[in-house]
Amino acid sequence: MSRKRMAGGPADGQITAPVVARIAALADVGGAGDGVVRYGRDVDLKRSIAERQGEFLFFALTPPRRAISPDKAQEIADATFKRLHALELDGLVLYDIDDESDRNPEERPFPFLPTMDPAEYLSGHLNDWSIPVVVYRAVGKYVESDLRSWLSAQEPGRTLSVFVGASSRDKPVATSLVSRV
Repeated sequence: MSRKRMAGGPADGQITAPVVARIAALADVGGAGDGVVRYGRDVDLKRSIAERQGEFLFFALTPPRRAISPDKAQEIADATFKRLHALELDGLVLYDIDDESDRNPEERPFPFLPTMDPAEYLSGHLNDWSIPVVVYRAVGKYVESDLRSWLSAQEPGRTLSVFVGASSRDKPVATSLVSRV
């Protein structure tokens, strides 16, 4: 099966440029032993990553700005689904961005605009996605009990998680990735 590359830029400034994450092909993803690398909706992404097998095609995006209406967020999600559905992606990546002004004292060329929580965007607006979604969470923005609740409610075959710590050691956080001994 051939891969298509998506051309074009952001839609309404919300979709980042296509980001293709490649994981080196180490083995037969389908597990049939026939040497055929299988892509798309038939791949058990979580198992294949854990076993370090395969090559995967992801598309990454940030959720819309937090200030937009739920109707506009749904319009953006629908347009994104329409654009990406035919690409036979193995997964979608939803980034959680956070203000990192504490890391770099220089003024930004554009103001930081908070985005919707990627987990809320997934559950509230991307219900039609049938492929796995990797959700990045900047854990310092959330209290631990909220993160635990969210994690326990996820469908393991649909949602994979990446937890990202604070942008600097001086940033105040609600939850830390550092173990308290």
